[in-house]
Amino acid sequence: MSTARARVAAPRPRSISGASERRSRATRARASSVSSAPAHDDIVRARVDALLASIAADPDAQRFVAIAGPPGGGKSTFATDVCAGVNAASNDGDACVVVPMDGFHFPLAVLDARSDAEHARARRGAPFTFDADAFVRCVRELRARGCGDVPTFDHAIHDPVEGGCRVERSHRIVLIEGNYLLLPERPWVDLVEEGVYDETWFVDTDVDEAMRRIEARHVSVGRTPEEAKRRAESNDRLNANLVVEKCRGLADVLIPRAVM
Repeated sequence: MSTARARVAAPRPRSISGASERRSRATRARASSVSSAPAHDDIVRARVDALLASIAADPDAQRFVAIAGPPGGGKSTFATDVCAGVNAASNDGDACVVVPMDGFHFPLAVLDARSDAEHARARRGAPFTFDADAFVRCVRELRARGCGDVPTFDHAIHDPVEGGCRVERSHRIVLIEGNYLLLPERPWVDLVEEGVYDETWFVDTDVDEAMRRIEARHVSVGRTPEEAKRRAESNDRLNANLVVEKCRGLADVLIPRAVM
């Protein structure tokens, strides 16, 4: 008996308006896109396996991987999960570390001392609100020495704190994550051109999806939904579009959008 089954299309309700029909098609398209997207755990496992293979091939080498992507794109979550996977599979459980770029935000006091302080605060998170020179110096020193302290960002005080992250020589994999790691502008691009990164990844998240996450993040720290949306549209979306436009095509590995 043939396993093929005839498909009979149900009659379309006559009451559906053109606008409703278009919304219905858009909803089905989004559902189809999500259902065909790879699972987050599968993508993490593929990257973990590749990194474990690199450790096995050269156990004494320290490998630096840049993980870029738009704000709200899931870089931090992805980097953390890959790091956990590598460490779970390593003998001592501490072969990998995550270095966040966020620790190099200019402090609010520095932004407030600028002549364009109001604009700088409104655009915090844009490239010019980071101490990019300090970031580049830090990563160069980590690569040269194999160890060092790195500042991190404290969301409770909205400012960086010194020494929040420590890289040891025993870390075989150093995952550096941040929006602008692949930005083809100086000084960001210096690390790429100098070969400081052994490999570069780009977390390829749809900008609209990233903005939905960003808005939720803004609400979680006390902003109203209206304030969150205004902040996302006037600042975060601009930064996300810049990253996707300038950086997406420069990565060695494109990390597909995943089902979380």
